[in-house]
Amino acid sequence: MTATLDTGMKQVDGDFGHCMANVNDVTDKIMRQLRQKESAMNLQIEDHRKDSQGELRIQQSFVDDKIANLESGVDFVDKVFEYWSPLEVLSVENDIVKRLTELS
Repeated sequence: MTATLDTGMKQVDGDFGHCMANVNDVTDKIMRQLRQKESAMNLQIEDHRKDSQGELRIQQSFVDDKIANLESGVDFVDKVFEYWSPLEVLSVENDIVKRLTELS
């Protein structure tokens, strides 16, 4: 009876060890798949970040150009009112309004 019990316990131990090996294999496979998916997602995120940075640079350049144009228009108007006579200002009023409208 003891021999039968020992044999049964050895069989259980063997089955348990085999089961644990299968669990470890499945766990390793799942972890590899998750790491692959993580790598793929990281690449996608990096690509998106690079695309967004390029778009932001374009938008920044556009805004910088608009600000530079507006500042040059403001400087021009300041100089006109500082150095020109009222009659000279009135003579170019339409041009000033047109230019400021273009800059806005």
